[in-house]
Amino acid sequence: MSCVDRLDVLMDMLMMSNWAPSTRGSYNRWFATWISFCLRHNIRPLPVDEIWFCRFLTYLACYYSKSTVSIAVASVVALCKHNRCDHPVRSSQAVQQLLHGIDRTGLAGLKAPKFIIDHQFIIKMGKAFIQQFPVFDSTLFDPSVRKSGSWGKSIVLLRGVAMILLGLAAGLRASEVGKLTVCCWQSRLLESVYVHVKLAKNGRNGEESGAYLFRDTGSFEANMSAISFFEEFWFPFLKSQGVRQSSSCTHTRFPASHCQYCPPLFPTWPNSNKGSTRAVTPSEVTSVVKQWARLIGLDPSQYSAISFRRGSVSLAAAAKVCRNIR
Repeated sequence: MSCVDRLDVLMDMLMMSNWAPSTRGSYNRWFATWISFCLRHNIRPLPVDEIWFCRFLTYLACYYSKSTVSIAVASVVALCKHNRCDHPVRSSQAVQQLLHGIDRTGLAGLKAPKFIIDHQFIIKMGKAFIQQFPVFDSTLFDPSVRKSGSWGKSIVLLRGVAMILLGLAAGLRASEVGKLTVCCWQSRLLESVYVHVKLAKNGRNGEESGAYLFRDTGSFEANMSAISFFEEFWFPFLKSQGVRQSSSCTHTRFPASHCQYCPPLFPTWPNSNKGSTRAVTPSEVTSVVKQWARLIGLDPSQYSAISFRRGSVSLAAAAKVCRNIR
């Protein structure tokens, strides 16, 4: 490889570093989809042919929501810009009209948005939890003991309350919940807490991102707040399981970087005695949201992990609070 080739490779890497890791992954999947579509019909992927691009978008609109189609368009646009080709949307009135029609109608792929998690959801969930577990008792939350029944998975429900409360308070995505470590919870002045959201979807390496939580008076039973629940239930549980901040924690020196030494803030335990803990996955976050919706008498199909992020924005708007959500 010549020096010029090395410069070209480095240039490509720097250009793509402007995208978040999740964005790069999403774009790569849609790059592959567009290229497969072109190979199937024996056409060149680049430069983009106007008619075939319209056919590609029409095909996608029959199976996906309009927001997903928009991501596919953005990925092809990025592919064109990266290869110094004409913009496939700005240069084509036909593509613009088609996208406008998809946005107006949604076609076959449009899905109804999930319900938000609001104050009523939190109150019902908190009351149901307190009724079963008035105070923290380590014997009731033992990973080595398997129980049956709706309340048998006490640790899952305990972790679920913590994730939902923090997700609503900080406006977290499901993927961000699993990336939190115990050192992300930092006490600040006036009894407030700053939750560092590292590896955020729209964040950049080295940039600090997060949310402030403020203490309410009284216990969790009285205020149903994230800080009270963490102090009364979640942190005592983590302590009983030996989950604590590592002595090798890098948060103090690099507060904007993900700590590889501290355990996850929301760990899971294996079904057997073998194996180690790991962080929750986005699907597990959604699962516990649905589980809590079912327990408090709501339709679980109408809720998912996005419900507490959308709820956070909605509650902030209702209170006329300007929330710079990630």
